[in-house]
Amino acid sequence: MSRRPRAAVASAAIAALLLSGCASNGTSREAAAQVTALADGRTPFAAAAEPADVLGQRHESDSPDYTLRFPEVRGAEAFNRKISDFVSELRRQRLPESESSGAGGKKPVPGEYELDWQVTQNCRSHVSFLLHDRSTLPGAGPEAYYTKVLDRDAGTEIPAAELFTKAGQRELATHVLEALRRKGYRTSAHDAAHLSSVQVEAITTGTTVDGHGGLVTHLGSGIVNARGDDSVAVSFTGDQARDWLTAAGREWLNDSAPGPQLKAGQKIPEHVTRDRNDVDCAETKCVALTYDDGPGEDTPQLLDALAAEGVPATFFVKGTSIAGNEATLKRIAEEGHEIGSHTWNHPQLTKISRSAAEREHARINGAIEKVTGEKPTVFRPPYGAFAKGVPDGGLPSIIWSLDTNDWQNKKAPEKTVKAATTDVRPGDIILMHDIHKPSVEASPQIIAKLKEQGFTLVTVSELFGGELKPGQSYYSDERKEGSRHIPRWAG
Repeated sequence: MSRRPRAAVASAAIAALLLSGCASNGTSREAAAQVTALADGRTPFAAAAEPADVLGQRHESDSPDYTLRFPEVRGAEAFNRKISDFVSELRRQRLPESESSGAGGKKPVPGEYELDWQVTQNCRSHVSFLLHDRSTLPGAGPEAYYTKVLDRDAGTEIPAAELFTKAGQRELATHVLEALRRKGYRTSAHDAAHLSSVQVEAITTGTTVDGHGGLVTHLGSGIVNARGDDSVAVSFTGDQARDWLTAAGREWLNDSAPGPQLKAGQKIPEHVTRDRNDVDCAETKCVALTYDDGPGEDTPQLLDALAAEGVPATFFVKGTSIAGNEATLKRIAEEGHEIGSHTWNHPQLTKISRSAAEREHARINGAIEKVTGEKPTVFRPPYGAFAKGVPDGGLPSIIWSLDTNDWQNKKAPEKTVKAATTDVRPGDIILMHDIHKPSVEASPQIIAKLKEQGFTLVTVSELFGGELKPGQSYYSDERKEGSRHIPRWAG
């Protein structure tokens, strides 16, 4: 199975679309059921206007080649958790098949895995998403489609089982089979009575509203039609489908008030996460970008730039910067970047008492954990000042090997770009600050120039292969030939 073009994926702008994607009460089509082959990204539903409160999430990895995209809705935390848990379970089921044991341990198996999504309804009370799951990995199951419906008022998911009655699910399955057989498709059963509960569930969960007042069922090749045939969609009128639905399902079908929409030309923003520790920096030209003192008001812009380039960074967070920026700190963690401690008030630890230093660590580490759910993995002493016996919070102390002096170049960001890209060596830890807008604006150019020089950008922990030790200090990874050797401060 070759990779197919995506059909109007939610991460792309649909500038020409003016449809709200909300059903009109009483609207129906003449045909009882229509079958559409889903080749080349075709789809029978009217694409909905892009919701203004939806974000795109993408998790990707280079080995094996897989990408998972899924939606997130601002303010709907319960719904977002359900979607995230669902995607995690899909990943758990699918991706172990992509590795095999060999003399060197687990090795990637050729193949691709992709999860994508589309908006099928954007209304005042409901938003509907269609997720498409497909794989070319050995032993992979059939393609699958999943409808996820947000109840805007409750902020929660309405499961497919609550949209259809039990009898309605069987009726839907019966009509799907009849429509496929009329079109000459080979099916695994003559009627719904001979379908397994798994097949009926796949038919139900693959059904969404179609933007015309009806329903459309998406079926991957091999669900009930023969493996190797096209994936198909079977469309039904609202008049026919209404009897299969619960009261909640009929409200979903009839919802016609438009929801919040993006302005013309706007795109749904997409946030990227990635697997950590998938780069061997002992064999690869790696450098680590690090940002101190944030999060700041321009950190989201920096995160957008990192996401666009698909690279991670390490953020050394200052405690007094967290208030008002909790969502940004959480986003840093969710997008796969590394979070380190930079103390609470940024004191020079060598000049305060031991107990005061310990309080600095306890306060910042607790604040980071409260927002992100995880404690910091690394620590950077303010001003790079540390000495034997000074508390380090039980974390590795990360200094730097390349200081851009960006705080001095706020009126000349080109100097920051030059400092970060002119004399870079494998294993370098590059110091910048995300509280300075010029530094944030310089970062895309820095990333591009580093990539042009053949560098792979990683987190600090990735730079050292995950072998950082508490109580030790690190300036650069010196394993690579040509790396920058900096004498340790014996202070």
